[in-house]
Amino acid sequence: MKYEVRRFKAGQIDESVIHALESAAADMPGFSGQPYFFTFFTNPGTLQALAELADTDLCGAPLVIAAFCDPAQPEAAGKTMMTLGGMALKLQGMSLACVFTDAFCGLFNAPESMKVRQMCGIPAGYICTGALKAGEADIQTEAERHFNVFSYIR
Repeated sequence: MKYEVRRFKAGQIDESVIHALESAAADMPGFSGQPYFFTFFTNPGTLQALAELADTDLCGAPLVIAAFCDPAQPEAAGKTMMTLGGMALKLQGMSLACVFTDAFCGLFNAPESMKVRQMCGIPAGYICTGALKAGEADIQTEAERHFNVFSYIR
């Protein structure tokens, strides 16, 4: 059965979860020295401010992981998403929930966001490719499965 997270439980993410996610990312093939960057947001005030700036609902997520890459490197965007996927699997293995989102791409990629990018330590020229909202699931609903998004060529 497939579920969608509608809301996360209030609370903080333990520092050990952050370290486990960093380790999972570092273990991804080709991670070392690659042209990408990840920012972990856990401060409730910062999360609220980012949600307002991006005009999005974080659903109470106590953790957002934003992925950035050098757009001049053709493989970088795909690898950042693969690494976020590895982090998502790690979160699930720790009985935590996560949701992929592109809500922060518009915020971080807008020219007027330079000050926000600098405050977050995002390398100059890098673009946001996506993010994960994560935490302990509070409200889940059964999700409808869509099978019309596959093509089979045999």
